[in-house]
Amino acid sequence: MISRHHHEAPVTFGFFVAQNAGCLSVALISETLHAANRLSGQRLIDIRMFSHDGQPVQTTSRMTYPIAGRVDEAGALDNVVLASSYDIPAAHKKRLIAAVRQHFHRGACIWAVESATLLLAEANMVRGHRLAVHWEFLPYIQEKWPDLDVCKDLYQPEGRIVTSGGMTASLDMTLHYLASQFGQKLARDVAEEFAYPSPRPPDSPQQLKELSGDWNKPSTLVKALAAMEENIETPLTIEDVARMVGISTRHLENQMQRHLRETPQQRYRLIRLRRGRELLLHSQLSITEVALATGFASVSTFSHSFRQSLGVSPRTYRERFLNAFESPYIRV
Repeated sequence: MISRHHHEAPVTFGFFVAQNAGCLSVALISETLHAANRLSGQRLIDIRMFSHDGQPVQTTSRMTYPIAGRVDEAGALDNVVLASSYDIPAAHKKRLIAAVRQHFHRGACIWAVESATLLLAEANMVRGHRLAVHWEFLPYIQEKWPDLDVCKDLYQPEGRIVTSGGMTASLDMTLHYLASQFGQKLARDVAEEFAYPSPRPPDSPQQLKELSGDWNKPSTLVKALAAMEENIETPLTIEDVARMVGISTRHLENQMQRHLRETPQQRYRLIRLRRGRELLLHSQLSITEVALATGFASVSTFSHSFRQSLGVSPRTYRERFLNAFESPYIRV
């Protein structure tokens, strides 16, 4: 983000909103900016929303945003907030990318939230930038663009490509922007108005770790779970996992049963299935490719394990998401 503390004219924000974009990130960013105007008593920021064709767009929660015009009619902007969706039609995508690229070349800062980072990666606009992406998209991006520098930080605010994991991270990112542009006091005032007394720094983690419930678990168990997470495409043996963390296989089995009520083999399989679920929802990989990327020897083995855990086949699970624009959360 480019730091400018004193403004003779309002800083301009254009929200480029795709059909079926997520509602929460757009709402948090825009409401935080509106609050800065209200609490400062000044029109510090000008906020307008645009779509590919100038028509109102509907979000995943069926809310409709007022649209000022087409993305290619937006005029000069200091900041472009790109709110993308999973399945933008090719013609819409082409117009969005062209408009974003044009504003970037003119000096605008591009904010990519949630799946918008995938759109910028497809447009070859993010090489050389460290990218914060939502943890569900991380496996797909690493598979498709292995040369990109991606992370699970809440947000990455440096430079003119600003990325976040989306969702509530959008609030932290916008408060960081207000502090850098208009000073800490205004950012604190907005945070307090939102009953959000402790904004998180950029490198905060997006997820509670694999463990749930009581966090007071042995460090060896935490390390064992991390080793499983880091070795999905080519799974380790349970003996190798235990050896890596410096305990016996029997000790690891006892820790798993005591704290997770599962065997190591069960937990490892569920970790791999969760990665498979993420790739099914957020990538164009075939089911065969997903099976191989998650360490299953065959599609039939993957499909059988997936159906056992989630009750439906991988193909049905993906189709339900694509057809209904839903992201079904099933704990695996």
